[in-house]
Parts: sequence; C-alpha cells; structure tokens
Amino acid sequence: MLKRRILLATTRASASRAILESLGKRGHEIFLVDVNPRIAAFSSKYCTKSFVCPSEKDKDSYVSFVLNILKKESIDLLIPTSDTSTEYFSEVREEVERYTRMVLPSKELIDLANNKDKTYRFCQGRGFAIPRTYFPASLEEVKQVADQLTYPCLAKFAQGFSDEGNRYFQKKEWLIGFYKNLVGQPNWPVIQEFLLSVTGEK
Repeated sequence: MLKRRILLATTRASASRAILESLGKRGHEIFLVDVNPRIAAFSSKYCTKSFVCPSEKDKDSYVSFVLNILKKESIDLLIPTSDTSTEYFSEVREEVERYTRMVLPSKELIDLANNKDKTYRFCQGRGFAIPRTYFPASLEEVKQVADQLTYPCLAKFAQGFSDEGNRYFQKKEWLIGFYKNLVGQPNWPVIQEFLLSVTGEK
C-alpha cells in the first residue's frame, strides 16, 4: 500500500480521533492541526507532526495557515474534520487543489447539510424517514402545530451545528411561549417531534 501524507483540520472535532487511528494503523503519515497544543491527539503514536494554528474564528488567518502547511509539507490529502473547517475549505476548493486532494463534497451539498431547515425539506421531499417536522412562519402556525404534537418536542435553529441551539419542550405552553419571543424575527426554528428510540423499543 502506498503511504500518504494526510492532514486533518481541525483535530479536536469528534471525527478526528477515529480518522487518525484508522489511517495511522494503515501506515499513513498523519499531520494534525489544532488551536490547542495540549489536545491528546498531538501526543498520539499515530501523529507524525502537529501544528498549533490560529483560532477558526479568525477565518483568514486559519485558512492561510493551513494552506501554508499544504505548500511546505507536500501533503497528499486534506481532510477537514470540523464543521467550520469544512465550510471554509469548501469555499477555497480550487486553491486547496493546487497543492493537494481534499475529502469534501461540493459547497452546495455542504450548504444543504449545514442548514437544518433545508435538510429536513430535502428529506421530506424525497421520502426519507425523519421525525415529524414542521416549518412555522407565524405564531398562529406554531399554535396549530402545538395542538398536534406529542411531548417532549424540539425547536431547532437552521444554522446550529449538531444539537447547538436546540430547545426542548415538555409542554405546549412552553413551546408557544418560546415562539412568542421570536415574533418579528426572520428564519424561525423548525419544530420536530422528539424520538426517545429510533427502533421504537420502550
């Protein structure tokens, strides 16, 4: 098997450890990037070299730092592993691919996946099984949905990553009260039933 030089950015993302160990066990050289020099992955036996980068909040500095590593270290493959790095490098794909290959879908697919509202509409329109989901645009619609739901339920902001920004409600009154505070604001959260078990088992 041909050994590759692979860069993971950003290392503390949940997927990074599994990727590091899986590819490291196969003999690849794994390079890691993260803002925290004390993360455990930096001392892993599978880490060939580590780099302490600027914060992802400083987009230009972070992207420039990673691109510079690609130039200097002859990296064969870049794997963005955090939501933020995925977004950033999808925007500069052409520049990245001057220096290396990248494991990343198109920017259009990333934009779809990063927006819960768009993702759920996409799934519903194509027959994928997801929890019952509603897209209220007014307080009156929220009240109508609230009468149909079983509780607990969730409100999910479109741009939140993972469960970031999700709100859980045990009662109809709590759900309606939450949306009352959003009147006049754009881009209301979707409402979704909360499934205790994906298998249906008690």
